[in-house]
Amino acid sequence: MTLICFLLKLMKSETDFPQIDEKIKLLHQIWKVLMQNLKKIKADYTKLEQIIEEINASIENKKATLNETIINVEKLEGQINVIKEQINSAKNNESYINQRIQSITGEIDTQSKELAKSEEEKKKNEKSLNEIVVNQTEISEEMASVNEEHVELEKKLKEIRLKSLNYLMQSL
Repeated sequence: MTLICFLLKLMKSETDFPQIDEKIKLLHQIWKVLMQNLKKIKADYTKLEQIIEEINASIENKKATLNETIINVEKLEGQINVIKEQINSAKNNESYINQRIQSITGEIDTQSKELAKSEEEKKKNEKSLNEIVVNQTEISEEMASVNEEHVELEKKLKEIRLKSLNYLMQSL
């Protein structure tokens, strides 16, 4: 609003050319500041876009890791099922059964530990994925805010340019 008052006063005092020159210089300085602010906003916007791209890449990596973990869990579950079937088929020979039971029990323990680790890793990956999604949402909201500010500054800049041109046209 102050800028409009300034422009109105400027139009009223057309006869005073030295003051007009000063006011034109002041307008030019204001315009430079606005352009600098616009450049900064554009740079911030570009940085936010880069951050989002990095987050998206990270999300894709976490998804791939999660998918690999799921496949490993399914593979380990399949291996456990195979071992259980082997135990059932070995019941004919007691000594063989005792040896196989000890061997298979060791394998099951190892694979159960690996399964537990895989499930824990899966949970961590899901948690990380959720955090990334939350971060992405926050950044998207921040970008929307920056975009709104950018649009508002563009509008103000256009208004100033138009008023300056109108004034210059009227003063000629």
